[in-house]
Amino acid sequence: MGQPMISLTNVSFSYRGAKSPSLSSLSLDVEAGECGLLCGKSGCGKSTVLRLLNGMIPEFFDGDLTGRVRVGGMDPTTCPQYKVARRVGTVFQNPRTQFYTLDTTSEVAFGCENRGMPRAEISRRVNEAAADLGIAALMNRNIFRLSGGEKQRVAIASVYATGPEVLLLDEPSANLDFPAIRELRRTLDILRSKGKTILIAEHRTWYLEGIVDRAVYLDGGKASDVFAMGELASLTRSQRLETGIRPVKLKGFDLPRTVAPVKDTPMHEMHLADLVFSYSRHAAPSLSVPDAQFGSGRVAAIVG
Repeated sequence: MGQPMISLTNVSFSYRGAKSPSLSSLSLDVEAGECGLLCGKSGCGKSTVLRLLNGMIPEFFDGDLTGRVRVGGMDPTTCPQYKVARRVGTVFQNPRTQFYTLDTTSEVAFGCENRGMPRAEISRRVNEAAADLGIAALMNRNIFRLSGGEKQRVAIASVYATGPEVLLLDEPSANLDFPAIRELRRTLDILRSKGKTILIAEHRTWYLEGIVDRAVYLDGGKASDVFAMGELASLTRSQRLETGIRPVKLKGFDLPRTVAPVKDTPMHEMHLADLVFSYSRHAAPSLSVPDAQFGSGRVAAIVG
């Protein structure tokens, strides 16, 4: 077997000004074409690992780093960011933070344009990404009119179109409902079938059964344990609570098919009267509300 696609050897990292290290003597490998999972409680170092692999540390996050980090033989912590981006693609927890355009087709094309690809090649890659990931119906749409799950799929397609060997996903299901998570699973299955090396930092695990090859449990910035997905499923409730690993199987859970009616329960109304607010004593009012009432059991929107 050749060298792993992803390799961290005795890696320690402390963010600048932090009182304790985020990673401590961490070692882990992910083979080419493998799908790995980083799991553990919030603050255990999952996102820090991804930031090391995509070069955001030290490019955007300063700190003290020791140890060896490699992605396909490349050190992402010392290579220029544009070289790292050619081999490593990242999908953030909130896809809106990585959008650069207003429509979906332009967004999928953006990364290819940024690399200076010929127009014909960009068009081919955009069409291929839409077909491979099943998002043809989402093309030529206003990004801001998409659902959270649709935004996530477009973000993945925009990364996929650039052709990276490695895909990193930081809590991709965090802002999604159950139908959208199922679509996310289908997309991950497609990416895996294309031979991509995938590393996912995630709390939820139920939708990853049959997708993930191995799960690395991080505790205090260290690789405390390595599980097969079947082993994760066998953890007791107390073990899951202790480790922060959520259930692999959702037993007896049915998605609601209709929206539950609002209960006719007495609720207090909210009433604003003669409300004036300024950020400083001598500044002009930033807010002036002579009168506003919000009825009980109603949804109100503040626009402007």
